[in-house]
Amino acid sequence: MWHFFKLLKDNFFDDIKRDVGSIKNIVADSSVGNILQGTATPKTPLEAIEEIDDNSVYTSVGADGNLYACDGVVGIKYSEDGAKTWTKYEFPHTEYGRVRWVTKTHSGYIVICSHDSSDGGVGVYFSKTFDDGYILKFSFPSHSFFSSLNVDYYHGFLKGQQVVLVGEYGHTKDVERSLYGTFDGGETWKKLFTTEIKNASQNSHIHTAHYDRFKGRIYLGVGDYDNAGLYYSDDLGKSWTEIPVPENDVGKTRFQPTRIIATPNKILLGPDSDNIPVSVLSLPLKKYKLGNETFNELIMEYVITNKQAYTHYPFDHIIHEGVIYILYRGTSGDRQTFIVASGDYGETFHTVLSFKGEEGEYLFDNYLVGIDKNGYIYGRQGFIRNGSITVKNFKFKPVDWTYN
Repeated sequence: MWHFFKLLKDNFFDDIKRDVGSIKNIVADSSVGNILQGTATPKTPLEAIEEIDDNSVYTSVGADGNLYACDGVVGIKYSEDGAKTWTKYEFPHTEYGRVRWVTKTHSGYIVICSHDSSDGGVGVYFSKTFDDGYILKFSFPSHSFFSSLNVDYYHGFLKGQQVVLVGEYGHTKDVERSLYGTFDGGETWKKLFTTEIKNASQNSHIHTAHYDRFKGRIYLGVGDYDNAGLYYSDDLGKSWTEIPVPENDVGKTRFQPTRIIATPNKILLGPDSDNIPVSVLSLPLKKYKLGNETFNELIMEYVITNKQAYTHYPFDHIIHEGVIYILYRGTSGDRQTFIVASGDYGETFHTVLSFKGEEGEYLFDNYLVGIDKNGYIYGRQGFIRNGSITVKNFKFKPVDWTYN
């Protein structure tokens, strides 16, 4: 992932030119790249994709079903009507840089701030009200920074199921980094995991963590290379078990996924590489023991292959009532960004949307957020050309599915 974050560090400073452009080269066609036929099939292509005249960074859907976003460098905002109108607040804390992420839990509001590169650290704040009273709950040191890859959330109703997981990221070598979590919606936080440095010349950082809403388990992926590992915890981070990687067709002995998605019967892994012929791997839960026992057998299944289309790691995802959307973000003008969808918890996947840059443009700053109370999924196009970034947000209604 160094190529991506180097691009972020070199090109994404606060004073860079950012324009609202026009959405372009978008294909909404369920016949493009249908990858795995099975239980669920899209009835029709996506409904009309709507451009949004706003270049804010959308970060989450809150426990109230509203869309939450960063508003410039120090602002936060939310929309109740599908990004038509906004309620805004200027966040007063700037010691950790610009606002990067915000959500509402059932207990209050969480705001994450970070500088653009490994200089300045990360601060995580909480308040019971949207427009006042934010308190710093914990921070990461100056050699770390934040990306949307490093956060996962689940708005359960009960205390203990109001989960936000925040991982520490950075490229300073020979530094241990941590995973923090809250299970009461942000009121209290705990350090759940610290990386083990097995090779001091390689990165040691948190890639992604994921709360399994079906079993109450936490999955964790760390990198890089010799320091990489895949772990799970059945006691909310008090103890961890490493998941061994068996022999497989890919030929990799350690995976450092950028996405982990738990379903009732398996976990889906998005490997951090564009040099292997898979975009998502599946680890069936039936293949290893549950509870606190060590995994005894793993068999990797190909769920999606990128031999035809997918040339980069999965960057974002949505899971909602059996439906999964995954975004694959291309990095240059000849690499498309794809969104694939499943209507059956990952048993079947179809390409539902794609776009690409013009010659000389680099795709950047893409994400997926949803599904809000208005039934929308939100996406983002971002293009870099000659040091300038052009961004455009859009929204669409989810696919309707036919079940065999």
